[in-house]
Amino acid sequence: MDRLVVFVVVNYNGAAVLRPCVDSILAQRHQNLRLIIVDNHSSDHSAQETVERYPSVEVILLEKNSGYAKANNIGIEAALRLQPDYIALVNNDVELREEWLDSLMGFAEDGGYDSVQSAIVAYGSQGVVDSLGIGISRNLHVYDRGHGEVLDEKGADRPLFGPCFAAALFRSDAVKDLPRAGGFLDESLISFYEDVEWCFRANLQGLRAGLLYRPLCSHRRSFTADRIRPTKSYLIGRNYFLVIGAYLPLSTLAAKAFPILSRRGLLWARTLRHPLSFLAFLWGSLVGIASLPGRRLSTRRFLRERRTTLSALLQRIREGQYV
Repeated sequence: MDRLVVFVVVNYNGAAVLRPCVDSILAQRHQNLRLIIVDNHSSDHSAQETVERYPSVEVILLEKNSGYAKANNIGIEAALRLQPDYIALVNNDVELREEWLDSLMGFAEDGGYDSVQSAIVAYGSQGVVDSLGIGISRNLHVYDRGHGEVLDEKGADRPLFGPCFAAALFRSDAVKDLPRAGGFLDESLISFYEDVEWCFRANLQGLRAGLLYRPLCSHRRSFTADRIRPTKSYLIGRNYFLVIGAYLPLSTLAAKAFPILSRRGLLWARTLRHPLSFLAFLWGSLVGIASLPGRRLSTRRFLRERRTTLSALLQRIREGQYV
């Protein structure tokens, strides 16, 4: 029997993108798969249309928009009940090539990876990169590797700090072994940086992530998030500090304070044309910084039990292994 893979897609008002996403999943060469869509209380009838068009797809209808993290946790909990070998997280604005799943399963097994992604290109582009995985610089800038660059024909497969959750595949054990209160993803983050938070936990647990350097999917970045621009700005401002403050030593944060604040200032400046977003990013950043003591307390035991892996992770960051 082929290994079972369960796809989880979170949808919110995705009528313009959900159907091609679903079609690309159901068209995978690997046939032993299930698809669960968690709808965050859409108002555009996209969920109802999916129920009518795709009777084999399980659609979970939420009574309110619970955010990306909680909706994924609900979908993952439903997926784990099916006892799959792998779980795939795919955004509703992503389209997969038919060999995406088979290629990534083979890559994960050959490389001994717990989570993997392919090269993700921008929708409608001629090889412009959307993400080559989550990167973290020596100065603690967290970003999508390669974003906006042209895909390099000579690019190589490689280990990663972690996969971009727009389209990623996980061994089911990697999902089950890293729970937080509430589930796989940290629901307190709501949306944005929840994948980065998971990647810190995964690295400290000794799990491995890898990039298959083949453009096997495309992404219409922020199709949903750009409709809630001030909220997006607030969460991006806040969640960066909540995540790095939870897992990195205070001495490291203090040593990198100037480059951190300079980089965040540049991101803040990009919102100048949108006054509400400008204020939301500033307020979110202040809330995130003020919340650092509580966030550190929440991870203190986890970090204390993983001092060796934390030291190794910090060394890899200092060496620039994740840029």
